[in-house]
Amino acid sequence: MTHHSKSSVLGGLTWSPDGSRIASFDGDEAVQVWDAVTGKNIFTYDNHCGRVTTLAWSPDGTHIASAGYEEGVRVWQAIKQHDVSLPYYQQGKNGIMSSFLIFSISLVIVAAVLAVLRYTRKRQARVWEIIGPAVIVFILTIGILDQAILIPQATHIVKKVTAPMGTTVHSNIGEAVAWSPDARYIALETFDGVVQVKNATTWGTVLTYRSPSYTPGVLAWSPDGKHIASISKYSIVRVWDAMTGRTLLTYRGHTDTVNTLAWSPDGKRIASGSNDETLQVWDAMTGRTLLTYRGHSGDVSALAWSPDGKHIVFIEGGVVQIRDATTGNRILTYTNGSSDYLFGVRAIAWSPDGTRIASTWGDGTVQVWDALTGGRFFTRHGHSQLNESAVAWSPDSRYIALGDDLGLVQIWDAMTGSKVFNYSGHCIEISAIVWSPDGTRIASTDGLTVQVWLARSGPISA
Repeated sequence: MTHHSKSSVLGGLTWSPDGSRIASFDGDEAVQVWDAVTGKNIFTYDNHCGRVTTLAWSPDGTHIASAGYEEGVRVWQAIKQHDVSLPYYQQGKNGIMSSFLIFSISLVIVAAVLAVLRYTRKRQARVWEIIGPAVIVFILTIGILDQAILIPQATHIVKKVTAPMGTTVHSNIGEAVAWSPDARYIALETFDGVVQVKNATTWGTVLTYRSPSYTPGVLAWSPDGKHIASISKYSIVRVWDAMTGRTLLTYRGHTDTVNTLAWSPDGKRIASGSNDETLQVWDAMTGRTLLTYRGHSGDVSALAWSPDGKHIVFIEGGVVQIRDATTGNRILTYTNGSSDYLFGVRAIAWSPDGTRIASTWGDGTVQVWDALTGGRFFTRHGHSQLNESAVAWSPDSRYIALGDDLGLVQIWDAMTGSKVFNYSGHCIEISAIVWSPDGTRIASTDGLTVQVWLARSGPISA
């Protein structure tokens, strides 16, 4: 039997414990599992974000651990190729190869065995002579790994949509995703410039919406689940029926690209922010402009309504503004204390309970603060000082999801800022994160893939 790898160079392989399968890697990001008798490919695991350099089967043959140039050891099911939430996911720093981590841990084990053997031969030995070798190697390992931390990995991908091979992917394709209020459907951008509404359980396509001169990047589902708002010709907003695709309203109040929009909690108004440096609030049924706030600090790049519909928080020129949604009067201006625009705010989200706002900043910090007073609850640095590009609250306001420039999504405790678990299915910057209304799943997109995954850590069932 001859098995041909897809690369001219075979990086390595290993047999399953029962001898029926072989796992191999070709020096790229993929691991292939194939039948050891027929040579038939069973499946390919391609969730790594860097070259794979080592892998190993679990003794019972149910899981495979693989590692390489990315910062992490992935443990996944050897049959269903799902990532598994085991507490052995290693989140390193400074790009340290995870294969070195495995080697170092092996040295610790060897040192411990030698210490035990030494004790059995010399029972009068001092304690330091017994455990010394293991302790020394362990300290050296921790020092070399630059204070690596162990964080549980998120559970497996439920659904994943990837740009087809050969597709020309523009920078803003696939950057928007939205859940229906009942969590039954997901609206997402596909890679040919259209919006698809999919059944969140079966992943069947319910509707394909093609708007004239559709501009990707912004999607918003109405609170009653009947309508979706999206951007057309950059400065035009279209409201359409979520089940039939029929255009119901066209809003032309902006004079430049619309960057963000959101429905009011009661579904009667829509707020939109644009590069024309305005925040506009308009009637969702008639398109009549109700409020135009014209700032002087820059583009309006992101916004969110307060849960009671009275206020709007938005990003203007790198700072956070809270305004009255009816009068436009200033309620609060929030900054991180830096006058450098590069360190300005990047993403914002209002907690569902209305008490807090989460914001991410260009200096790599994440801040959670009081929505009424601006008082800060905590400031934490994200993953390895990287910029967090997206943020979303869980429906119960207990957690926040953060996506960074390298594709890692972290779930934090919203009260303490402590990290709960990670999801590392993406390989490039996260452009959007949306928590399902029932709190069970998270949809995240990086412009190349839209991934839906379970919003919890811990082992998964079959």
